Amino acid sequence: GNLHADRAMAHVIVAVLLGSITLAVGQPRNTYQWGETPHQIGEKLQEAVKLEHISESHFEDISSGVSHLKENRHEEAQHTFRASLEAAPDSAHAHQLLGMSLHKLDRLHEAAEHFHHSARLAPLTPDPLHHLGTLLHSQGRLDESKAAHMMGRVATRRHEAAEKKRRRRAQEL
Repeated sequence: GNLHADRAMAHVIVAVLLGSITLAVGQPRNTYQWGETPHQIGEKLQEAVKLEHISESHFEDISSGVSHLKENRHEEAQHTFRASLEAAPDSAHAHQLLGMSLHKLDRLHEAAEHFHHSARLAPLTPDPLHHLGTLLHSQGRLDESKAAHMMGRVATRRHEAAEKKRRRRAQEL
């Protein structure tokens, strides 16, 4: 369902961002934060593209929007992520990325709404909560910022526990 599609889209985003990290540093990184090599990330990107519940237009919009974000073209990015949401309205990643673009455009209320929506759609994903915490901190709303970051840490622990459980099951098979 949506969790599977969002996990696949996460692999797409990681692969695109890994490419930008490689270009920025000028040399390939050996591993990503989850211990995956660039080759493994590339394989996951290819697998994600094959999944039938990620439409080609949604994939293209996310990829294009991430490129716009990397190039600091936030207005174009937010239009692209909105188009992506038309194709997949329940994409937590598209909501998070749209929130990031809107935050850069100082459309803070709207950005916060998309971070909240992303967190509701993918409760084990800490990133939208951390982005929300950063946004709230920039507004001087320190208690709310601290709460959002704390919720993000809780989501991180839950995500790690779920991944550990998933890996154990996969090894048992």
